[in-house]
Amino acid sequence: MLILNRKKIFIFFSLIIFLSLCLTSFSFAAEELEIEYPEVLGENLSAKPILSEYIKYIFHLALMLGGLIAFGALVSGGFRYMSSVGSPSAMDDAKNQITAGFLGLIILLSSYIVLNTINPQLVILKIGKPSLEQGIILNPGANEKHVRISTSNLQAVYGSSFVVTNIQFLSASPPNILEVTVCSETGYKGICQKCAGDGASPIVNPKSISLHWKIPGIELFADVNHAGDSIFYQQSVSSLGKFDNKASSIKFATSTIISYGAILHKDAEWKGSCAIYHGIDKNDLSDDGPINKIKQDEASSLYVYLKPDADETVECTVWLCKDVWCCPNEKCSEGFNPGCDCEDFDLNGNNLDPVLTGNIGALSDEVRSIYIDNKQGKCWAVLTEDADYTGNVCEVFKHTDPYLHDNSMGNCGVHLDFWNPNPCATSLIIIPVKQ
Repeated sequence: MLILNRKKIFIFFSLIIFLSLCLTSFSFAAEELEIEYPEVLGENLSAKPILSEYIKYIFHLALMLGGLIAFGALVSGGFRYMSSVGSPSAMDDAKNQITAGFLGLIILLSSYIVLNTINPQLVILKIGKPSLEQGIILNPGANEKHVRISTSNLQAVYGSSFVVTNIQFLSASPPNILEVTVCSETGYKGICQKCAGDGASPIVNPKSISLHWKIPGIELFADVNHAGDSIFYQQSVSSLGKFDNKASSIKFATSTIISYGAILHKDAEWKGSCAIYHGIDKNDLSDDGPINKIKQDEASSLYVYLKPDADETVECTVWLCKDVWCCPNEKCSEGFNPGCDCEDFDLNGNNLDPVLTGNIGALSDEVRSIYIDNKQGKCWAVLTEDADYTGNVCEVFKHTDPYLHDNSMGNCGVHLDFWNPNPCATSLIIIPVKQ
């Protein structure tokens, strides 16, 4: 009986730990909850939880329930033991129950310690709201809304009954950095007034709100000619979130010392075709260019990089090789294979614009490793599937990658040989970036 109980407890908690470790990092498009889940230590799931939040919530709930069950088993076993005097078999069953209760508590404590060692965030039993850094909060309190996107119709986004009464600037977005304008009509029309700071809305029940950033960065717009809803970025994002498949134009805000570039990808996680904008505004993403292969309403993820200073010198060489773990002879380090079939492509001197190498010739569909030698400054390499920087596969390499078989660019299409997947690189772009 004791062995069976131990096996059940071990299998149960092992399954919980396995699911938590495997799925905690997953995230999918969140939908609003249709039911209210019970609170865990005074906290509940967010309005639009992702899968990792569900797993974390279930794990925490299981820990609490498991602790209560183990404690109940100890109490029940102790009561049975004291009331079983004169019955050896009943006393043995009670002792087995007490032992199983102690074993359950040990397993619970062990799982907590293991997860805390791997990542303390996995065992934080308080499910709170993520920290918000940029943007504003509308109606701070129980029904507050975090806004970092210019919104042309507030009621269409937050519901017909939503009324803006108060506006709060987040700590990383004070009024001297973020200019907020509210308008009495949708589409940023009617009477419009700027918000001076935290407090009541300068217009009663505004219908639209515009956010204009006064710092260097990248702004995506839902309409051409830098109009309509917009969102501001200063760092790369694997998903544009609410702005997914909405961008129609792009604008760069610069300063005397900071200038940005951007790479838009058609799919999330920086996959699919791409378009490179080296700090130059684009009124219409549908206007095709040599390295702009994304149309309106197609972008889903974004790489952001700093452009080198005007007086900066950037020199680098990108080596493309036909075999994995290859490198040029004079640059080989431990684990690399010298003397492979490689070809070099250079970016030299004060050329601070992307270098379009064109078709990579005999290496087309043969690139299995890439070696980036930054001699002065730093470069990124962008490989595309087809000639003229087109195709459904575009991958950005910030560092040397000796094994492309586990990358999109090194494993294209359907193939029968697992050990020799199909590479598909055909053209190369070298981008100078600020270190």
